[in-house]
Order: sequence, then C-alpha cells, then structure tokens
Amino acid sequence: MSPEVLVPAVVIAAGLVLCFFGYVSMRWILTIIGGFAGWRLGGYVSTYLDLGPEFRTVIYWGAAILIGLLLATLAFAFYTTGVLISVGAIGYSIGVAVAPMFGFAGTQVLICGGFSALVLAIVALASRLPKVLLVVVTSVVGAAAVVVGLLGLLGAVDVTALTWDTLPSLLTVGLPWFLLFFAVLTAGILAQLKGKSKPRLAAAYA
Repeated sequence: MSPEVLVPAVVIAAGLVLCFFGYVSMRWILTIIGGFAGWRLGGYVSTYLDLGPEFRTVIYWGAAILIGLLLATLAFAFYTTGVLISVGAIGYSIGVAVAPMFGFAGTQVLICGGFSALVLAIVALASRLPKVLLVVVTSVVGAAAVVVGLLGLLGAVDVTALTWDTLPSLLTVGLPWFLLFFAVLTAGILAQLKGKSKPRLAAAYA
C-alpha cells in the first residue's frame, strides 16, 4: 500500500476512534501523548550527551526510548502526572506554533510555549477534565481527522504536508465537506455521551 493511501487511511481510522471512543480511551490517549513527549525530550537530552560520533545514534535512541517509556508509564499510572505531561506537551506545541504569528522569535517562542503549557495544565487539573469537555474535544478532532483523511484519499490535500501554516487552507474545501464534518461530529458526540463512563477523567484512575 502506497503512502498516499496508507497515511490518509491511518488518519481516518484514528479520527473514528477519537470521535466515537475518545473519552473512554482517554487514559490510553494520555499515555501515547506522554510517550511521544518523552521521545522528543529524550532526543533533546541526547544532544547534551556527546560521547563521540560513533555513539551518537545509540545515545539518541536509548534516551528517546527510555524517557518515552518512563513518561508513558507515569501518564498511565497517575492522573495528575498524565495531565501534566500530556496536556503540558500539547500546550507547549500550540504555544510554539502560534507564537511566531504574533511576531515572537528565539527565546520568546520558548517562553510562549512554556506559558501555554502551564496554563493548559492548570486549567485541566482544576477542572478535573469533565466528560462533556473531553467528549466535545475528541469528537471535534476526530471528525476533522476523518474529513482530512478522506480529502487525502481523494488527492484533494497532501496529509503529510499539513502544518500550522497550511491548516487554514482546509477552510476552503467547500460546503459538502463542512456538512460531513458536522454530521460525523454530531454522531460522535451523541455516541460518546450515551456511553456509561465516569463523569470526570480523574475518576477513571481511581
């Protein structure tokens, strides 16, 4: 299967899981995000462990895998840690991506990322992540992923080339695709709200 088909298909599958099972899968989602955050952190840490070019690759993979597994385990085992790692990582990525749009550069971008991570983590911990909020968020992201994946399969967009800068171009895809997005979104929200699950994510860790 070619990447032009495989990547959109994976995006569609992930979108359907998020849209219809996002809340009940949230503990695993936090674990996966924590693992990716640890992977990136491990890669960053490895740049400061220079033991020579012959060990560079081993150190990179070793640090990335070890820290990735550590953060993923902590995110799965403890609610507070999972929220801090996962929501913080998402907040940092959003802050770093958005900061240049407001004219920030260099260290200012990192500060914006750190501030965004802190704010989102505090809000998440304070609210204890209620079910309705997570259902809406996962359904929106999932429905959007389904539409983007379908557009990728049809060759209307290059899924692998989407970035924060090119995402706004999706707003021009046309009314039928927006109607499909809202139809999938509505179905996802209704399906998740009908499920018998804890009213707040913190309870799922008890």
